[in-house]
Amino acid sequence: MWGKRWTQLPGEPPKPPGNKYKNQPVVDNAGVRHASLLETKVNTTLNLMLRNREILAVGRQVRLQLMHDCFMKVDFVVHRFDFSCVWLDAKGYATPDWRTKQKMAFNLHGITVHTLTSDWLKNPIIPED
Repeated sequence: MWGKRWTQLPGEPPKPPGNKYKNQPVVDNAGVRHASLLETKVNTTLNLMLRNREILAVGRQVRLQLMHDCFMKVDFVVHRFDFSCVWLDAKGYATPDWRTKQKMAFNLHGITVHTLTSDWLKNPIIPED
């Protein structure tokens, strides 16, 4: 029997599809679901910056249309007090597909999507555009 995302042999119990990058969805203390532990930590850090009045606002999971049927979901959009926006995406590994969408966002809309890794958590400074 063929499943949608995996092969199931006769007599085997069904296996759930796995994530090839080993990310585990995480629910934080506020009940918000994040795609990875890194995204949860970045969200916590940005919320602390928001409470300390270092940034004006934070948007989560913002959908950006690149072409007619091509979209990109950016993890965070940070609004500063000078009303500028910084687009941030928490990534453990940037795939070639994501890099292509990152270039398309810049070429079509002039938006630079910054990639945040676990190193950013050691010195959390919002990058300049």
